Amino acid sequence: MRTLRNMLHDLEPGELRIIAERWAFEPETISGAPSADRLARWMLQPDNLAEVLAGLTDDEGQLLLALRQHTGRMPLDEAEHRFGAWRRMGAARRDRLQPHRYPLGPLESLGYTGLIGRAFADAAGGPQEVVYLPSDFLPLLPALPVEPLALLPAPEPSSELSASPWSAEDSVTLLAALRRRGLRSLDHLDEWLAPIQPFLLCPDSTRLLITLLSELGVLSEAPHRPQADQAGRFLQSLQDDPHRLLADWKSSRRWGDLSQVPSISCETRTWPGDPVAARLALLEILDRLAPDVWYELSALVGAVREERPGFQRTAGEFDSWYLRHRESGEFLRGFEHWDAVEGELIRTIVCGPLHWLGAADLGRAPKAAAPDRFRLHQPGLTPSASGAKIEPDGRIDAPLGMPHPQRYQLARFCSWESRSSMGFTYRLTPSALRLAQGQGLRPPQIVAILEAASGQPLVAHLQQAVLRTDLSAIPQVEAEYLLRIPQARQLEALLASKETARLLGDRVGKDRILIRPGMWERLQAAAARMGILIDGPTAEGSARRRR
Repeated sequence: MRTLRNMLHDLEPGELRIIAERWAFEPETISGAPSADRLARWMLQPDNLAEVLAGLTDDEGQLLLALRQHTGRMPLDEAEHRFGAWRRMGAARRDRLQPHRYPLGPLESLGYTGLIGRAFADAAGGPQEVVYLPSDFLPLLPALPVEPLALLPAPEPSSELSASPWSAEDSVTLLAALRRRGLRSLDHLDEWLAPIQPFLLCPDSTRLLITLLSELGVLSEAPHRPQADQAGRFLQSLQDDPHRLLADWKSSRRWGDLSQVPSISCETRTWPGDPVAARLALLEILDRLAPDVWYELSALVGAVREERPGFQRTAGEFDSWYLRHRESGEFLRGFEHWDAVEGELIRTIVCGPLHWLGAADLGRAPKAAAPDRFRLHQPGLTPSASGAKIEPDGRIDAPLGMPHPQRYQLARFCSWESRSSMGFTYRLTPSALRLAQGQGLRPPQIVAILEAASGQPLVAHLQQAVLRTDLSAIPQVEAEYLLRIPQARQLEALLASKETARLLGDRVGKDRILIRPGMWERLQAAAARMGILIDGPTAEGSARRRR
C-alpha cells in the first residue's frame, strides 16, 4: 500500500490546495513536491488528524470503517457501488463543479480530504483500480469498535511456554555482538549466530530483532554494525520503555510476517501484500479477545475465516498472489487455500512475534506436537538490577535487568564466558583489552566503563592491569597445560606466589611453563588478583553456558 507522501505527490496543485484547506494548512505555496512533503507531515500529526476525523460525516465514517475492515483497500467499482461515484476531472472542470463542496457521495467527499487515494493494483484479471488508505495513516487511526470475538475459552494446557520478556536484553546482546563482529547480511545469520546463541534468552527472535534494529537506523545496512549515536539513543529509549520493540514490530514495513510462514514460498521477486495493514488488521481482531484466557489456535483461525477472511487481501488477490506450498509444490491460488496461507500466517504471528515480544503465552495439549493454544496479555515488567559486580579475579557478573547502556559497554569488549538464569558472566582479559583498543577505547576509558557499570571504584590491581598491560607481550594459555608468558618478571611473580606456584609445573624453555591438569582457570583467576591478566586457550568469545 502507498504512503501519504506518495499519494500527495501524484495530485495536481489544485487538489493539494483543496486538501490543505480542509486540514487548515497554510503553506507559502502549494504547487510543488516540497509542499506535498510539508502537507504530509502536517496531516500525520495526531492532533491534526484527530480534528479532521472528528469533522467527518456519518457516511464518510462508514466508508473509512469499511476500508479498514478490508485491510485498507477496496476495488474502486465496489466502493462506488456502495458509497457513490468519485469523478475524475481536470482543473477547469474541478473549479467549475467544486466536487469537494458538492460531492456525489461520501467516496468523493472523503477523497478530497486526502484521507484516501486511488491507484492501480494487480488482480486476477489484470490491473484493477482500488481505493486505499495510505499506510502511514493506519497506525494513527483510532481502534475499531470492539465487540467480543465469538471464541470459546480452551481448557488449560498440559504444558505452558511463557511469553518471552527478554527482547530488550537480547537486543543489547546482539548489538554488543555486532559491535565485536559485523554481520555481512541476514543470509549469513546462522553461521554468525552460532557462537552467540548460548547468550540469547530467545534465540528464535534474532532475525526479527536485527531487522527492526536495521529499520530503526540503529544498525548500518549490510554489513550490519551498530551506529554509535543511534545505538546510544536506542539503548536509553529501551531502558525507558522495555517493550518498545513490540510497537516497533507493529509498524515495521521491512519485516514481512507472511515471508516467515515456514510452509510457504513466494514465486515473485518480492512478497505480495502490505505487511503493516495485514498485521494491524489481525491485531484489531485479537484485541477483541479477553486477556489472560486460553484459546485454541485452530478456533481463532476458524473465527477469523468466518468473520473477516479478507484481513490480509481483497477478493481479487486470492487468485493473483503466486504462493507455493514448500512440501507439496502446489500453487496456493484461490480462496480454497485460505487455511494454508491466512491460517498459517495467523499461527506464525501468534507463535512468533507476539510470543517473542512478550504478548502471548503458548500452550499445548498432552499429545500435541506443537503449541495449539495461546493466551494474550500485556507484556510483563522485567526485573531491574543496579549494576555489575566485578570480582578481584577479573570476573564480571552482569545481572539481568542492569541498565542496558552499561551492559552494552561491558559486552562490546569483555570476554564472554557464560549465561545463567541470573545474568551474564564476562571476564577482563588481555584479549578484551586488545578488542577495546581496536574499537578506539583508551585504557582510562576502559576503567571508566568498568566503574560506571559496577558503581564502584575498580580495585587497584585490576586498574593497574588495564592501564599498564603490554598488549604486545601478554601471557596466554596455549593449551590447557602450557602457559606462554613473554615477560620474565610476570613469570617470576607467578612462581614467587604460593597461590599460583602450586598450580604450575616444570618450565619448558625460556617463556613457557606447564600448568597442572585442570588448573588453568584457577591460575587465570589467581593471576588476575595479582594484576596479571592471562588469556585462555579457547577462541575469544566461546561460551560455556551454565544451566
